[in-house]
Amino acid sequence: MKEGWEYRKFESCLVKVPKQVQVKSKEYKKAGKFPVVSQEAELISGYWDNETIVYKHKEPVIIFGDHTKNIKYIDFNFVVGADGTHILSTKNDIIPKFFYYVLKSIKLRELGYARHFKLLKEKYIPVPPLSEQQSIVNYLDSAFAKIDAMKANAEKALNEAKALFQASLKEMLEPKEGWEEKTLKEVSVIYGNYGLSVPSIEFNGVRYLRITDITEWGELNDEKVSAKIDEGKDQELLVEGDILFARTGATVGKTLMYKEEFGDCLFAGYLIRYRLKKDIIIPKFMFYITHSNGYYKWIIENQKAAAQPNISAKLYNEYKVSYPPLSEQQSIVATLDSLKSKVDRLQENYDKISQECDALKQAILRQVFE
Repeated sequence: MKEGWEYRKFESCLVKVPKQVQVKSKEYKKAGKFPVVSQEAELISGYWDNETIVYKHKEPVIIFGDHTKNIKYIDFNFVVGADGTHILSTKNDIIPKFFYYVLKSIKLRELGYARHFKLLKEKYIPVPPLSEQQSIVNYLDSAFAKIDAMKANAEKALNEAKALFQASLKEMLEPKEGWEEKTLKEVSVIYGNYGLSVPSIEFNGVRYLRITDITEWGELNDEKVSAKIDEGKDQELLVEGDILFARTGATVGKTLMYKEEFGDCLFAGYLIRYRLKKDIIIPKFMFYITHSNGYYKWIIENQKAAAQPNISAKLYNEYKVSYPPLSEQQSIVATLDSLKSKVDRLQENYDKISQECDALKQAILRQVFE
């Protein structure tokens, strides 16, 4: 406890905010007159046009996410997002930004998706004189701005590398004179092969690949499960170079190129397997095609509107693949591999810096308030 500071129960620091109309997340607009602020991680969750439910601030307020524990400092008019969004308004002798920093310094135990506001009610809040509060706010604003700049520089380098990779992808995969064009079915020895429709069980050495196991960049996450299949029933394992296409859901069109380093793998029914004729097209070349803007455009144009977007094997079979001779494919793949490697290194660097910046902020907050 800091000498000369007063310590008050959490609720005694606040003035009551009248209950606000909350907009459900499914009703958020992508654009509109007024920002929607919810308990989610992003500062702005969406937009709304009806002014009658806008919270018009006289003083800045703090948003606390009951389920998420996210904390936001809001100094603009906004519409309150879905259930679990608490608006905290401080009494006159507590600077809102100071209160925000205090809350950011408090570690609350994890209750899952249960409500956490009750944990805040148990806390005591340090309240120094107003002049000292302002000095602390000034110090933390300055320190955090420098930390945010470090993170922003790393993010800028990463985004520039991603943009360069996409530009190279577009330029190098654009069909040129001498290239051939065939359907995906015509360049495959196995095509339109649906996976298993069985539950997953605890991992037993043969991995069961599902759409959710595949990242945006066509890599695997760390969650390993196995397929529940009848003993003695033969199932064909994936082989090096097999490409899986997601056929349904929000990530329809997502792909994975299987590598032997993944270990023995089966795949689920919402994925479709293609095994390419390697004397015509290199699997990695095809994999890069499925990360191009042209491919994404085809996905959007061909997915069937339903409760879940989907593309059937019949449609995938007819996807037109343009490709050069094998030697040129190899050269293109080598160049794209090199660029992708740079993106991966910058992504790792950004993730590391991001974690270090968050840890540094917490260390500074502890130093100030403990």
